[in-house]
Amino acid sequence: MNIPPIPHAPIPGIRKRAKVKFITITVLLLITGMVVYLNAACVSAMVRDISPGCIFRKFTGIACPGCGGTRAARALVAGDMVRAFQYNFLLPMAVAGLLLEYTRLGIMSFSSREDWRNKRWYRLYFIIFAWMVPVWFILRNVLGV
Repeated sequence: MNIPPIPHAPIPGIRKRAKVKFITITVLLLITGMVVYLNAACVSAMVRDISPGCIFRKFTGIACPGCGGTRAARALVAGDMVRAFQYNFLLPMAVAGLLLEYTRLGIMSFSSREDWRNKRWYRLYFIIFAWMVPVWFILRNVLGV
């Protein structure tokens, strides 16, 4: 007995929720961008002062995959991408993933195309990022990158 596949029906209200999320994130990004643009040195100093340092490194002497993340964030705030990658490779990559998701959310909220709702790329990005963490850890500690 063959059962015919159930046709895909859009979930009511999903576009409205996506629009609300997209607009909220956009407003928060604009406010953050204005604060950073108007006083980047103050924001950078605040990030430096708030950071407790790497507890893993204090106890083991080994740099964890997140070591340099605060300096990388400060470099990103200052607009220095090269230095951000030098401090910590993973933070700019995570920011890139968040920007990709933001773009997808924007397209999904203002488009009726269903293929943007496909979440396969989440798995691919997660797998790539999950492999990047131990590779970065090894490269950083064994090869001194």
